[in-house]
Amino acid sequence: IAKMQRNEISARQQIAKSVLQGLDYEMHPGSFNILLYPPEPWRDEEFALAAKESGVLVIPASVFAIGRSSPRHAIRICLGAARGQDMVEKGLKELASLIRYGNNAYASSVV
Repeated sequence: IAKMQRNEISARQQIAKSVLQGLDYEMHPGSFNILLYPPEPWRDEEFALAAKESGVLVIPASVFAIGRSSPRHAIRICLGAARGQDMVEKGLKELASLIRYGNNAYASSVV
């Protein structure tokens, strides 16, 4: 079972590397989690909301902050939550699209 899980983590990470190529993110070997850093003007909470409106659930990294300092704006992506590798790829492509091409609904609400 452990070998199957390691293989699945590796496969999902390869998908993430391919889809997120050129974007700012951190991913550690053997982890199902990724920190993705949306560029300005995105704030992590706003990006997470736009992602949710696009059908992808992610968590703003700010909810994991300890203390009063402001962490770098990031979102936490869990590669293990999706039912299959095809869903991982679909969700990551949606997030990458939000970063690369923006979200018209979000852009129109920002003054």
